[in-house]
Amino acid sequence: MMNDAHTTPGDLLSWIRQHFRVAEEHGPELVVHCPFHSDSTPSAGVNVERRAFNCFRCGDSVPGKLTEVAARLGWPAPPFPGGNGRPEETEYPYRNAEGKVVAVKRRYYRDGRKAFAWYDASGGKTLRGKGIVLPLYRLPELLGALGRGEVVAVCEGEKNADDLARLGIPATTCPGGAGKWRPADSETFPAGASVLVFYDADLPGVKHRDQVCSALVERGCAVKVVELGYQVTEDHGRDVSDWIAAADPFTCESDFLALLKGAKAWSAEGPAEAKGKSELAPGLVYRLASEIAPVPIRWLWKDRIPLGKLALIVGDGGLGKTTVAHNLVARTTARAPWPDGEENTEPGSAVILNAEDDPADTTVPRLVAAGAVCERVVLVDGVRRRDESGKLKAGYFNLDTDLGALEERIRELGDCKVVVLDPLSAYLGGRVNAWREDDVRRVLGPVAAMAARHGVAVLGIMHPNKSTTATVLHRISGSAAFGNSARMVWMVAPDPTDETEQRKLFLPSKANIVAPGIGGLAFKTVQDSKGQPVVEWERGVVSMDVSTAMSNDPGELPGACAEAAKWLRDFLAEGEQNSTDVYKAGKGAGHAERTLRRAQRALGIKPRKSEGGWRWALPGAPEGGGDEIDF
Repeated sequence: MMNDAHTTPGDLLSWIRQHFRVAEEHGPELVVHCPFHSDSTPSAGVNVERRAFNCFRCGDSVPGKLTEVAARLGWPAPPFPGGNGRPEETEYPYRNAEGKVVAVKRRYYRDGRKAFAWYDASGGKTLRGKGIVLPLYRLPELLGALGRGEVVAVCEGEKNADDLARLGIPATTCPGGAGKWRPADSETFPAGASVLVFYDADLPGVKHRDQVCSALVERGCAVKVVELGYQVTEDHGRDVSDWIAAADPFTCESDFLALLKGAKAWSAEGPAEAKGKSELAPGLVYRLASEIAPVPIRWLWKDRIPLGKLALIVGDGGLGKTTVAHNLVARTTARAPWPDGEENTEPGSAVILNAEDDPADTTVPRLVAAGAVCERVVLVDGVRRRDESGKLKAGYFNLDTDLGALEERIRELGDCKVVVLDPLSAYLGGRVNAWREDDVRRVLGPVAAMAARHGVAVLGIMHPNKSTTATVLHRISGSAAFGNSARMVWMVAPDPTDETEQRKLFLPSKANIVAPGIGGLAFKTVQDSKGQPVVEWERGVVSMDVSTAMSNDPGELPGACAEAAKWLRDFLAEGEQNSTDVYKAGKGAGHAERTLRRAQRALGIKPRKSEGGWRWALPGAPEGGGDEIDF
């Protein structure tokens, strides 16, 4: 196929669909089956805009460009949009006051980076060196709104202007970008015009904001600055299009209206100018409490899993933490009611990062068994990063360096409601010491901020440590910063009163953003007809305190287990004993073998294997040789 000037991006997409087995399409990113090996589970990706190919399993052993892939496999060469081989993404026509197109701005990608080029009205020839004076973007719409006395907006970038127009705000931008506002641009606005200024949250954007505001105020316009709440960065800051993309589709218009009502008048000596100076120089970043509008907490699951915040599920291995997380994902994607009967008012998509289970034989079958809508579940396999030579390489995801890639995927989904990190500790990154509070907070702080920006619940799965004396919240493995950073912490523990040892408890360990006394829930993990584990929740609230459920103090244990624990502590007071002798003596004292095992776990006793069999000893007591096993 010839790569002529009439080739479109759609032709390239058709070529990809024809030659690859495409599993999923997410805008310019396609998930495909790798053609270089047997690939029952899709492990490769194609990026239409960058004409790139990558396989997580093959790594560097396969080509990274579509042209090289085609050459190696003997396929026809892929068609690329435009005679110059640049994949063009979007066209922005610039029109004069009469509505006639005088130039076209095209956005494309060069070596994976966004770039722009100008063409004449026909779109065939570049404007380089032609000396054409370009008007403001969307000029006819702008002039019409100004003539009717409507409020108009100035922003940075054509995409921002188009997005604002879709929300009913006539908007424009200058053709040169940040810092290129011209005197002629200001003359378009009559004295007295009401203008809202949106700016990119980076240093060039702040300077551009002040340039535009100063010129329009001098022109006699009433100018207000709209603050989107983004932290100003050195470059590539977020803008109003990012805000719109992250907004709740059900409340976007009302939230946007509230944003406009909060806009502040700009003046050379006023608050906006002072704020601009603080953004451009080192110093304290602050807001007055009066500038922050109070909002209620939003919930994925009312009073249990908050949106926009970090929550944890903590418990020993084998108790069903991941199965519970799958159950919550299933209810989120299928809009099923919550286990306590609460209505699901925030359905949406989910993202799962699982470092321990195979997606093909474990994660996906269990999601299906739980009733998840798998088309709405994203499973993250890893990330692609550029090495020092600029070449893309596949690697493991970690929150310390790759949070931006995760946030971009959340933004693309548009309706993501929950992100599961299973286990959370696996995604901290090699530079993070899980036992150092400042390291943990440095990673979890941006995670919590991301959750707040997009209104998603981040659910971290964690294990407890081996302490038998620490408070419940401090029994989370690693630094205390894990529990302190999370807004809700749920503990999964065996029910110490259950003789069958099947009943598990889902109990609040930290719930200070809700009223006291919400209570916990109970569940059992059972197998479905295909042998997959599923959660069966019990109706009704469990009133047992989490410290009681996880206690090592016999005085705090309920019922027969407490009596057995007291007896066992006395029996082992003089030293290590053979388990057979323990069971025999316990039976004589009226304690069932199953109850003794529950008491053994509650007391933190770790059976040790020796030549004479398994031996029990109280924590800290002298022990004989042998291998320890953690039941």
